[in-house]
Amino acid sequence: MKPFINLQRLSLGLIIFCVASASSALEFMPYPVAKISLEQWESFYIEAKTKLGHSQRTYNDQYIVVLIDTFNGHHYAFTLPGHAAHPSWIVRRIVNRDGEIDIQQVGYYVNNESSFTQLFQTYLELNENMKSSLQNRN
Repeated sequence: MKPFINLQRLSLGLIIFCVASASSALEFMPYPVAKISLEQWESFYIEAKTKLGHSQRTYNDQYIVVLIDTFNGHHYAFTLPGHAAHPSWIVRRIVNRDGEIDIQQVGYYVNNESSFTQLFQTYLELNENMKSSLQNRN
């Protein structure tokens, strides 16, 4: 009977882990278009800070706060007041497509599309540098 009890404990542990992980997950692409309302930005930012605040890294000189969802591999970069593209955010994730490393990226902005486009482009360039670095390692 003892193996059965251990199996039950293991199953219960896995269920708790999956429920906890799912409840802390954020959507990669929560909105269908990049232009969102201030309320949508605030709501998602609050949800992200609530669920991922333990991972927060603040870059005051860049007016950026990064939150990392390690379970799903999502990196959220939110602009702070003082950033030209504020309020906006960019989310990235590394994916493997047929043995090739790729980085998917989406972003959202409230007001300044031009500044957001520059920020988005900067992250695309960082993505290319990361991909080169990762591919050179392999």
